[in-house]
Amino acid sequence: MVKKRGLIKPIEIDLEEMNIKKKGIQEMVRKDTCFDLFSEHMDSKSYPTHLKYKLKYRSKHRIYKKIDLMVRFGLVTGYIYVRLLLEKINLAK
Repeated sequence: MVKKRGLIKPIEIDLEEMNIKKKGIQEMVRKDTCFDLFSEHMDSKSYPTHLKYKLKYRSKHRIYKKIDLMVRFGLVTGYIYVRLLLEKINLAK
């Protein structure tokens, strides 16, 4: 039953269609075929480029976290502190 504009109208639910959609969703989230969802969007030439990007991003992220930790704990002072802040800003871009 669906209430629309003050009127209650019965609706019919197609169980076969719902089961087909349910099976499709279950197939999409299966662990053994999960990567196939994403491999359709990436061709074989762009995958190495994607891996290089991930490596570059993660290494920059690690350096950023280390600098942030040193600055927050106050481990550095003076000229090195200023250099670390500038490097942190540069990595945040």
